[in-house]
Amino acid sequence: HKPKKSVRFCDNASLESVRLFLKSQMPKACRSDPVCPKHYTYRLRLPNWLLTSPRGSGSNNGRIGNAVRMETIQLENNSTTTTTTAATKTVTLTGSVQVANLAFEKHVVIRYTLDDWLTFKEIDADYQEPIAHSANTWDRFRFTIKIQAPCHNTHTTLYLAVHYTVAGREFWDNNDNKNYEVDVVPDVQLQLPNDELTFSSSDEDD
Repeated sequence: HKPKKSVRFCDNASLESVRLFLKSQMPKACRSDPVCPKHYTYRLRLPNWLLTSPRGSGSNNGRIGNAVRMETIQLENNSTTTTTTAATKTVTLTGSVQVANLAFEKHVVIRYTLDDWLTFKEIDADYQEPIAHSANTWDRFRFTIKIQAPCHNTHTTLYLAVHYTVAGREFWDNNDNKNYEVDVVPDVQLQLPNDELTFSSSDEDD
């Protein structure tokens, strides 16, 4: 003779809330791809620059022996977004270049690629100021590059080179034929609608 099975329930105070759904409805917790607001911030990784600062800017002030040299690059302060997707957002890079003051008329161009030189773009750098400590033998030019914001935990890599034309002569700074690598790395924070859980993620560690 087998004993009868019994089922015991917790008291009502311990029961979780119960919700009823129609067969055609799917609970939010079961949706495979819930839409959660995402807050993106960005940082730079500069693998082959001579000097890097802890704040994510690069500096090559130590380069010598050429009439043009890449100086710095950094992210603009507003390179953060809060959105459900970063696909329509842009991040802005600003940088500076030093050129030897060989003549009054100068033309400085930044050549860059986002696909490892399958294609490339060029932008003009604008004159900023003479470099005082050089006794006005060097000038500083500045440039701005806007790119689509990377998302989904994958970084975007740019390669840069500087082309300087002055007095019928041409000079390049391509980082000793390696070009300047700039990785734009996204850090994303997911915030669930009920504000009960936050999930942070970033690209691979430096």
